[in-house]
Amino acid sequence: MKFRTAKQTRDAAWNSLRGHYWNIFVALLIAGIITSAAFVAAIVVLGPLLIGMAIYQLKALREDKSGELGVLFEGFNNFGRNFVVIVLKQILIFLWSLLFLIPGIVRAFSLGMVEFIAADNPEMSATEVIDASTKMMKTHRFRLFCLYLSFFGWVLLGIITFGVGLVFIVPYFNAAKIQFYEELLALNQTPGETA
Repeated sequence: MKFRTAKQTRDAAWNSLRGHYWNIFVALLIAGIITSAAFVAAIVVLGPLLIGMAIYQLKALREDKSGELGVLFEGFNNFGRNFVVIVLKQILIFLWSLLFLIPGIVRAFSLGMVEFIAADNPEMSATEVIDASTKMMKTHRFRLFCLYLSFFGWVLLGIITFGVGLVFIVPYFNAAKIQFYEELLALNQTPGETA
């Protein structure tokens, strides 16, 4: 069997578009606009939702208020700051990753407590939250890395079960991360102080 050349394939594609070009163009344009709007909307609500999830988890584990799902949306009470915190965190990780992969990973662990600090300290500005996480994690990045690494087998098991196991693993992982944060606070290490 002889395959078409690239030019023959392009010619066949052009001929198939006759009478359909503008309909396909408009459909692609509409799909592109909807996808872009959904992407922008997702970015806009990501920060408040992540901080809201941190508020919910902290309250659930500290005060046994796991049934109050409305707490999840408390991140929107300080919308602008929470949006900026997460965007700033992602930009910093990205910029450090441009230096090489390892500095990006180190920066990601330095910013590992951003959501919890923001949840506990609504009066702090976005840059203060970033600085507080960096200072809090200064001597604890490797410990957090080891905690993440200890979940490798669990995550692998979750993937092997086609994601079903992740339903159980993700809450377990998040609870472990909160316990790590609580341990740092128990060391009389308020946000912004180093160990």
